Amino acid sequence: MIYKAAPSSTRAPDPRPARTRAAILSAIERLGREGKELSVSQVVSEASLSRSSFYSQFTDIGNVAVQLFREFYEQSSPASELLEQPQTLAEATTTLLTEFNSKRYLYAAVLGSSAAVSAEWEVCEIIANAWTPIIAKQAPTHVSAEFAAVHLASGHLACIVTWLRSEKPASFEEIETQLHDMLPAWVEAATV
Repeated sequence: MIYKAAPSSTRAPDPRPARTRAAILSAIERLGREGKELSVSQVVSEASLSRSSFYSQFTDIGNVAVQLFREFYEQSSPASELLEQPQTLAEATTTLLTEFNSKRYLYAAVLGSSAAVSAEWEVCEIIANAWTPIIAKQAPTHVSAEFAAVHLASGHLACIVTWLRSEKPASFEEIETQLHDMLPAWVEAATV
């Protein structure tokens, strides 16, 4: 007897994980607008989800920022048509600042607390890895691109988190100018 393979059925992706993730991000954004310190309990209560739903998406509160930044830089990679890859460190700074500003309350709530220190270092590493090729094109030969990327990413991140968490934050343009002005002189020389 010859058996025929059943026709392959392609199932649509399950929309529930995406809805769960969106509910978590929205809850964090709302709690962040209220200036509350975050806990998983607060987030799942605000999102009307179970703790297991949260942990199916994220390992902890800080992991929210890590995943968002990983996705942001993967989306803005040269292979992506969605975002143009920054060519200079000044452009990379503006791109970074724009991402933080687009989810201002979410990032302010997730980063900058003692619970998120390890997440901040992971975000810093993601930024530094994305910036290393840009810096390698601009840095003098005696400057290590990897070392400069970590230095600049950590400084920028610290300034941006302070800006996000400020009760009276400077405007986007003011913080952008400040960050650009703090770039090393060799960055300016490379872009002229």
